[in-house]
Amino acid sequence: MSEQTATSVTNQSSDQAQTSQASSNTTQTFAEIYHSSIENKEQFWAEQAKRIYWHKEPEQILDDSNLPFAQWYVGGETNLCYNCVDRHLAERAEQDAFIWLSSEINQELIETFPAVVDAFKDLGNNVELYTDYTKRRLTYNDLYKEVNYFADVLQRHGIGKGDRVVIYMPMILEAAYAMLACARIGAVHSVVFGGFAAHNLAIRMDDAEAKMVITVDAGLRGGKVINYKNLVNQGVEQATVKPEHVLVINRGILPFEPKILMLIMQLSAVSAVKPMRLSSQFGWSQIRHHIYFIPQALRVRQKACNVIPVVTRLR
Repeated sequence: MSEQTATSVTNQSSDQAQTSQASSNTTQTFAEIYHSSIENKEQFWAEQAKRIYWHKEPEQILDDSNLPFAQWYVGGETNLCYNCVDRHLAERAEQDAFIWLSSEINQELIETFPAVVDAFKDLGNNVELYTDYTKRRLTYNDLYKEVNYFADVLQRHGIGKGDRVVIYMPMILEAAYAMLACARIGAVHSVVFGGFAAHNLAIRMDDAEAKMVITVDAGLRGGKVINYKNLVNQGVEQATVKPEHVLVINRGILPFEPKILMLIMQLSAVSAVKPMRLSSQFGWSQIRHHIYFIPQALRVRQKACNVIPVVTRLR
C-alpha cells in the first residue's frame, strides 16, 4: 500500500460551468463526449477553455499547420495555480480542497517516532490522529495560504520563472504545495518517483539542470522507513549539474543535520548561498548550507506571491 492517498476536491468556478457540465453528463455518454473531442476537436476544446481562467485569451485554439507538431491555445496565457486555488476562494474558501489520509502514520509509528507529532505542529494545519490512520483536512483558504508560504520560500532562494525544480517526495500535502508554488511563480517542476534510487535521481537533476531539489527527511512505505534525505545527498554527489539548494521538509521521522557537500561542490558555490535565519525545534542557527527545512516558524513573510502568467505551449 502506498504511503498516503490524497483526495482533491475540485469544483467548477461558476454556476454556469456546473450547470453546463451537469447537462452534458445527463445528455451525453462518455463515448459521445469522446467522439466529439475527436471529430470536432477545435470546437470541443474551445468550449473546455471557457471553463478556466485566462490572463490572456488564446488567439487560436488549434494550429495544426505543421503536423504532427500541433499547438493548442496559441498565444494564450494562464496560470495553473490560479486555476486550482485562487479562483475558488470567492465561493468556496472554507470548502475542503484536500482530505489527506495516511494508514502509515498510526499510533504504533508515533510511539516509535514521537517527533512526528511536533513536526505536524510545525508544518501547520489541523491533524487528526487515530489508532490506525492519520487525517488532514485542508480548505481552499488554507491551501491558498500554504502555497503562498511555499512560493515565498522559493523566491527567497532565487527561484523564478523558467527555473527547474526537482520534487522528490512521498505523497504528502507539502508535495502539492511545492507543485502549486512552482506553477504560481512560473518555475518548472519535475516530479521524481520516490522509489527511484540516487543514481536515477542524479540523472534527472542533470537532465533538468535543476536549480533546487525539494525533499523530506524520510518517507514510509509498507511499514519501512525510506531515508529520502540520504538518497538526495547521494544524488547530489553523483549529479554533474549541482542544484543550488535542497529544501528538506522535516517530518520528524529521521533526525538530520544540514550537510555541506564539500567533496563535490566548490567553496564558491557554498559561499554564494545567502545565510538564512531559521527557527526550529533545534533552536536558532545561521545556515550557509545547501540543506534547509521548512517548519512553521520559517514563514516570516506571510505575503501573497504574484501569479505569473505563462504562455501556453500545449502540444
